[in-house]
Amino acid sequence: CAVDPEIIPLGSVVFIVLEGGREEMFIAGDVGYLIEGYDIDLLMKTKEEAEEFGSGYYPVKVIKVEELSK
Repeated sequence: CAVDPEIIPLGSVVFIVLEGGREEMFIAGDVGYLIEGYDIDLLMKTKEEAEEFGSGYYPVKVIKVEELSK
């Protein structure tokens, strides 16, 4: 996913919390020139998957890369 590295460091694990508590995992691996602040751009495998997921505001959990090595 694309993130603002000042908010979410590259390499961090990002969990998007969906309805029912289900979580989707992404890796912060891109900066995206239009991504600022708390916006996140997700890459999906197919156009259909992206359309089904849609856009909106979702709770997120972030495990920063330095926390992974503990």
